[in-house]
Amino acid sequence: MAKNTHDDAELSKDERKRLEKLGEGWGKVSNKPFGYSSPEKITLFDLRLLLEHFPPLRELIRQVAAPELGRVVPGAAVSVEWESARDEAAEAAQTEIEAECDALQTQLNASQHDAADLRRQLAEEQQRRGQMEQEVQRLRQQLEHQTQALARQRQQQSTFPPGVALLGGNSALAVRLGLTDLPGDATGALIRVVAVLAQMSSIERLWDALKENCERERRPASAEEVALLQTALDWHNHNWSRKPFALHRPVAGAVFDFNKEQRAVSTPPTGETLSAVWLPGIMASSGSVQKKALVATL
Repeated sequence: MAKNTHDDAELSKDERKRLEKLGEGWGKVSNKPFGYSSPEKITLFDLRLLLEHFPPLRELIRQVAAPELGRVVPGAAVSVEWESARDEAAEAAQTEIEAECDALQTQLNASQHDAADLRRQLAEEQQRRGQMEQEVQRLRQQLEHQTQALARQRQQQSTFPPGVALLGGNSALAVRLGLTDLPGDATGALIRVVAVLAQMSSIERLWDALKENCERERRPASAEEVALLQTALDWHNHNWSRKPFALHRPVAGAVFDFNKEQRAVSTPPTGETLSAVWLPGIMASSGSVQKKALVATL
């Protein structure tokens, strides 16, 4: 091989001879198929000598390193393109990482916003729950107080004679009889009720009030109303035992007696047979009628 095929300015005589011999071997194997084994043994020293001072090998390396087959790239150009490709790859990776970080930051911000909303909703719910618990406690106390008051009222009413408890639940009747604002204790309330209802004028007012209720509501008097009327007569008779009064209680099916009964205004105005007794009448011991019984006829 000619001397101008390699750089030998700094080579010794032995190195130039060895390089020439390796160059001859290079020419022999350049046209051999892949896998051909040269009889010449290459040492590390030979490999370094070829890489540093054998242009054909260095040119072959440049061709292999070129981005396109068959295009020869000078060594400096290879280095520039390699660095450019490396920079582009790094920049692309950096862009991708930044985009991923931005997406994660957006998700984090959304999560933090959702968490803040949930904390606010939880605080509002806890506040509403506290208010509801306070309201429940207040209603429980109110119910307890009302239950105790009702128990006291029932206890007081249980000590009253039959029918007297009706006055506590019928304010209109109590006003009609002048029995509003009764004392809180049962004994005081009973004394006042007896003092009023033992008088015949109060009994007549009581009967008139019951008659108006029956005709307005189109019904017979209740058992409690009749019991109150009977109790009032008993108190009166206790003071006037020589001239007692009694309730006139006709029975259904009896013949209508105009002198002792009267038809309720909401019932048929004719008929001679009693179909119902709405309110007993009041009669004196002499047989005179104080109040006619309120009846319905057919």
